[in-house]
Amino acid sequence: MDGPAGNGPSAFAAGQITNEDLSKIGNGMFNPFNNYANLLKGELQRYFGKNKALSQRRYTVEVDVWVAGGGAIKRFELVGSTGDSDTDAAIRQAMSSLTSFKQMPPTDMPQPIRLRIVTAG
Repeated sequence: MDGPAGNGPSAFAAGQITNEDLSKIGNGMFNPFNNYANLLKGELQRYFGKNKALSQRRYTVEVDVWVAGGGAIKRFELVGSTGDSDTDAAIRQAMSSLTSFKQMPPTDMPQPIRLRIVTAG
């Protein structure tokens, strides 16, 4: 392939490149709400992984969280159960001791934010 990228006669240069193209991810546009939820999920998984009561357990759980503008956790609820009441209690305890997330939510973030946490134990 010789020549510059951009408009031209080859299939590799079939269109104008714009800054708008940089915001596209996969089949859709960049979504700040999904991105934020993924950041929270990762932070929560790392937090649970450091918790002695949860780090060796294997479970799947969904948690609804409400996050204030500064990242503070206003409220949380387990959605359903892990199937083990001790694990559920340990998750509730861990969530109660987590006061905020590192990142602030985007403006107009729909809430609650549902996070699905899966661990291998």
